[in-house]
Amino acid sequence: MPRRCGSAAQRGALSRAVSLCNRTTVPATTEYSIAAKVHCTRIAFEVASNAIQLMGGYGLSKEFHVEKIFRDARASMVEDGSNEVLGLVAARRIMDGYKIYTPALMVKPPSMTIFAPET
Repeated sequence: MPRRCGSAAQRGALSRAVSLCNRTTVPATTEYSIAAKVHCTRIAFEVASNAIQLMGGYGLSKEFHVEKIFRDARASMVEDGSNEVLGLVAARRIMDGYKIYTPALMVKPPSMTIFAPET
């Protein structure tokens, strides 16, 4: 199992970066906020899942707080939009920002159009 000891530090650094970007960018960029939400909820779910694994059968009983933490971590992955859908939305916004077009979708400029001779 990989160790996630620095997950609180990662969340804090990511939160500060998103906050700084949103304060200095007009209009605020939501792509970074989406990335922060997806990253933090995924890490929280992995940590809670590993805690359940470590506790074994006791991790699923309501006597221990790990069960509630696991439920909350899983619920946070789907509230405000599921992580998969938010990832697709962020990718679309980034692609639209760079105006990436495939050659099949590009329209030729009028000067490049070839006209058939009139008969």
